[in-house]
Amino acid sequence: MKEQFYKDILDKSPVGYAYHKVLIDENNMPVDFVFLEVNEAFSRLTGLKRQETIGRKATEVLPGIEKRKPNWIKVYGELALSGAERDFEGYSNTFNAPYRAKAYCPEKGYFILIFVDASKEKSLEDEMAEFYEISPFEIYKFDRTGKIIGINSKAGRNSGYNRIELLDMNITDFLVSKDSVKNFERQVFSGSDKKEYNWEYPYLTKEGHTRYGRCTIVRQEDGNFVGFTNDVTDYYMSMQEEENIKQQYKKLFENLSSAAIIYDVKNDGKNAQDYIVADINKVGCKIENIRKKEVLGMNLKKFRPKVEEFGIIEKFCSVYETGKPIHFPPALYSDRKEKRYFENDIFKLNKTQIVALYRDVTQFMQEHAELDENRKMLDSYLQKAPYGIFVANAEGKYKDVNEEAQKMSGYSRAELLTMDVNSLQAPDTKIPGYKSFSMLKEKGAIEIEKDYIKKDGERRTWYLRAAKVNDDNYVGFFRDITAEKDHIMRCKLC
Repeated sequence: MKEQFYKDILDKSPVGYAYHKVLIDENNMPVDFVFLEVNEAFSRLTGLKRQETIGRKATEVLPGIEKRKPNWIKVYGELALSGAERDFEGYSNTFNAPYRAKAYCPEKGYFILIFVDASKEKSLEDEMAEFYEISPFEIYKFDRTGKIIGINSKAGRNSGYNRIELLDMNITDFLVSKDSVKNFERQVFSGSDKKEYNWEYPYLTKEGHTRYGRCTIVRQEDGNFVGFTNDVTDYYMSMQEEENIKQQYKKLFENLSSAAIIYDVKNDGKNAQDYIVADINKVGCKIENIRKKEVLGMNLKKFRPKVEEFGIIEKFCSVYETGKPIHFPPALYSDRKEKRYFENDIFKLNKTQIVALYRDVTQFMQEHAELDENRKMLDSYLQKAPYGIFVANAEGKYKDVNEEAQKMSGYSRAELLTMDVNSLQAPDTKIPGYKSFSMLKEKGAIEIEKDYIKKDGERRTWYLRAAKVNDDNYVGFFRDITAEKDHIMRCKLC
């Protein structure tokens, strides 16, 4: 809305206004300029319609201009490239009218031309003063000592000072420190031939608050200066916040417990060469035994030559295209130099980058494989053990049995896993199953003899040695001692 407001003001100004960009050749010499913006007064005073001017070259709008004297392309081009300003007055054969004009460079490569019909009564100074008033900037005119000698009505709108206070101040009074003042004086009042200075600075308001400004300072022919100032506090604070977020992200990235690599994605991301290492954190450098500068800018194919066989490129591409994160489970990466297991979590960071958080799980996978092998071996031992082995949970329900347990009881594994510690005991046993199980939970281990009933109804005596493994696992080793007890009884009878 503000931009449109200022454009409306420019359009209603009686001062002709045109904003241009200079075109240069390979030798950095001006060869043309383009009309970027003109106001209604420009069209009225020159007869050049806005829609036929904006975006077009001067040689197209004013055919033959490059052959006229003075050579305005050269004059304006040198002004725009040097940062100078210049006043003109005379009679324009192009427009058949006397004129007064000022041209100045707001930034290198661009120039603004302000002009009036000199046949009117207003002086160029009056027209310039009027233009300063409609300018969107706070404008300060100050002498070679920094004393403010002129301002427009917008001056002070952000600092809180009124006109009388400002005209009693030095331009350096706004600066927040002695070092800022010294730096300003060194650059602006150094006596150099430079015509324009661009300055970004913190400044103090009347209430003592710190704000931020951006100023273009133009040295005039009389040695005084004009500063076109704009308050950029909101922009600066947003940039500062963005920078703080970047620093926090950088700190987080560097201190992740996982290795992390950020990749710039080129082309369509379907090939390993499309992923370029943009950053790697400390853990990543440690895992790879590499310094960060050695890997930055390297493509993934060079970084991991056998990455296609590893199978992760398809996952990278999917994350890049869809934005949905993917977990890539442990997989073996192998090339001539290394053979390791990596586990990855892949995320899209922004439009052109993905990040892979990864862990070297080689030791874990090796230990897991060894543990799995040991578990299989132990399971084989237990299954072939000469004892019946029953495993129960905290409620006494059987959760596992071995082959000998099935032979001893006559029940299948599936049948036994529907039973509990009371199911097989003889009804007249002296110590019920639930009571002996309570003793086991309390003491952690028991040894006991009990009579059990097999599936075929046969009564057998089993010797039980049981132990608590943890709160949900209790294991019992059963041995059938029926024959032994019968032998002892027969011996006693004899």
